[in-house]
Amino acid sequence: MAAAWTVLLQGCYESLPMQQGVAPETGRVELVLNDQGRAAHSERLGPMMEKVEGQLVSQQADSYTLSIVRVTQLNGTSAIWNGEQVTLLKVHTVGYQVRRLNVARTVSLTLVVAAVTVFGLFGKALAGGGTDDKEQPANGGQPVLQRRVP
Repeated sequence: MAAAWTVLLQGCYESLPMQQGVAPETGRVELVLNDQGRAAHSERLGPMMEKVEGQLVSQQADSYTLSIVRVTQLNGTSAIWNGEQVTLLKVHTVGYQVRRLNVARTVSLTLVVAAVTVFGLFGKALAGGGTDDKEQPANGGQPVLQRRVP
């Protein structure tokens, strides 16, 4: 059940197309680094990183400060971080992507997980149940006539 909810929560977020300019004041963003940014931050964030994802703590005219949750490499692998704050210069980024909750996908996935859970727990009762052969009388279900002896 916990694994289903974990999948549910991961599947409900989407990254919007890459944007340039001023990022939103708060929220979760993915900063896409350029070659200069990779070189400048390779010692701290690791070599060959493509994106740095985290909660935007603040931004100045020339920099972003993120509480990092994930660093994604150019080859697609990623490493989870524990919210360490890092400041990245805006000139070290190509742009940013905003991560947001997809409400339609969340509702759909929640309904599917709930339906599967209910059917798994109560499937036999919902399908009409019935009785097992073991519960049938030995005579095949025929009424037994009893005769009273005087």
